[in-house]
Amino acid sequence: MKLISARAVARALAAAVALTATATAGALAHEGRESAGYDVVVGFLNEPAYEGYLNAVFLEVTKGESQPGAQESHDMAGGQMSDVTAHGGIFVSTPFEDGESFEAEIPHGLDGMTIPYHSHIDPDIAGSIEVTRDAPEASRVEIELHADGAVPPMLRVQPETTVVFVNRTGEPQLIASGMHTDEAHAAAGLGGPVTGLEDTLQVEVTHISSGQSTVMALAPLFEHPGAYTADFIPTQPGGYRFRFVGSIEGQPFDESFESGANTFDAVQSRAAAQFPVTLPSVRELEGVVRSSQASADEALDEAAGARVIGIVGIVVGALGLVTAAAAIALAVRSRRRA
Repeated sequence: MKLISARAVARALAAAVALTATATAGALAHEGRESAGYDVVVGFLNEPAYEGYLNAVFLEVTKGESQPGAQESHDMAGGQMSDVTAHGGIFVSTPFEDGESFEAEIPHGLDGMTIPYHSHIDPDIAGSIEVTRDAPEASRVEIELHADGAVPPMLRVQPETTVVFVNRTGEPQLIASGMHTDEAHAAAGLGGPVTGLEDTLQVEVTHISSGQSTVMALAPLFEHPGAYTADFIPTQPGGYRFRFVGSIEGQPFDESFESGANTFDAVQSRAAAQFPVTLPSVRELEGVVRSSQASADEALDEAAGARVIGIVGIVVGALGLVTAAAAIALAVRSRRRA
């Protein structure tokens, strides 16, 4: 049985968020753009991002079309075929635990097509669903996911059938329609992921409102060729800028990406994710400490001032006593003389 770390699950969840954002109008989690013949995707690894929690810069770089006419032949496949072969084009789950299930309804209009699917966490778990009117009538059919593969690996269903993926692997799974990333790149005529960028690129992370910046090294994302991360804990909410500087396969590269409504998420206050009690953030505690320190310093200053006044009062009082004693002595001496 394969083991998977909690961090790998978090990364798979981030991938699911990215896929869902691609398929849902108006919901964005990562920014993608074409630059110098490369497709670049950038965002926070885990979104939404909260202050005070470990997160990371996420970067994925793939080559553009590697052969003339490749995009044309890919476009000729038509919208439905693109959806069938595209990664997450028909359905995509969030991570679901062992013993849990994920349901996907096969849309109307895919009659005669075959939908490939795979586990985003374990590429060895994969299969296909043939959509045909000749399949037995059933409103729901099950596919069991095991550590060594899917059962049955090939399934025939009618359109509008609900396919239930049951997790029997002993670990979380994330199921997506389409081919796995590398296969999808090859089928689309793309050059595939760009590796080795941890040695040629760095990322400058800037908290936009404060202007504070730092430069970080990139590290390859485990089991995700062409993807890189730079771990850090965002300690201030608000917008962030990621600037990647260096080179990609010998070509100079200098691109900036900013969080925003049409790009990737800004960092949110941790209070937005807390329940039932909202705990103060490190930033808020620091403010309280500084305020308390200022109040303490002010109190010490006032105490010191009062101490000085008290000492002056004592000295003045002592001088008064000495003066009074001298006056009494003079009066007594005068009487004696009289």
